[in-house]
Amino acid sequence: MAHDCIPNTKHCFDSDLNIIIRSTVPIRKGNSITTTYTSTLWNTLQRRRQLKAAKFFLCSCRRCKDPRELGTELSTLLCSDCGGHVVSLDPLDLSSSWSCQKCNNTILGRSVMWGDQQLYKELRSLDNSSAKPLEEFFDRYHKALHPKHRFFVEAKYGLVKFYGNHPDYRYRDMTREQLERKVKYCRELLELADVIDPGLSLFRGTLLFELQAGLVALARMLLSNDILTKEGTQDYMSEAVKHLQEASDILKHEPEMENGGLDAKLKILSDELDV
Repeated sequence: MAHDCIPNTKHCFDSDLNIIIRSTVPIRKGNSITTTYTSTLWNTLQRRRQLKAAKFFLCSCRRCKDPRELGTELSTLLCSDCGGHVVSLDPLDLSSSWSCQKCNNTILGRSVMWGDQQLYKELRSLDNSSAKPLEEFFDRYHKALHPKHRFFVEAKYGLVKFYGNHPDYRYRDMTREQLERKVKYCRELLELADVIDPGLSLFRGTLLFELQAGLVALARMLLSNDILTKEGTQDYMSEAVKHLQEASDILKHEPEMENGGLDAKLKILSDELDV
């Protein structure tokens, strides 16, 4: 299948190792059916380097051509001099210099590439038994990376899946700040998904499932602390039901969710939230 950095299909394998391809968005007659050979969450620098090394070609799709990656800012850095946005002068040239859009300060392409590789290694090496290393990652690099940068996106996605799903961060034991952070990150990542991985993608399905769980847990905590009335929680619950329905429609096709897998996950969540 053809590659695109915003694919219109997703794939998985069944127990017999048959590949299953499903469209994630409507595909018009005559349009290419595409997949991605990398990860939609990677920035342009990492995607194109991987494609060059593993597939022997360089992508030039509309996302790769745009220094701001269609407004997602997954590649954008912050200027050390003025705090302005630093983007590649030519995203299709891996050696291209990067320039601040505010003060025109320039950074060599090889310096950006080196920094990208170092941060990739650091993020992968973080202790995954606690949420704290991911939370501290934001503090270390908030002056160097755009708030929507790819590495912050990966850290947010990691925290979204960590909060409520790890034995040390069960919903009933989480603070209001942690619950609100989970909901906030889910909403931010869903906005990103609508651009780079839209429709029935696994990324969106997972985010919707985690968002509804976070909303229910937050409403329950606010109610138990008399911050909200029972009637006041209805907006939370109504939104959660809507997200759960859409998440179920997406995730029911995933192999691990078939044969009752989704029902089992919902039962565990229900028991944890006591709803």
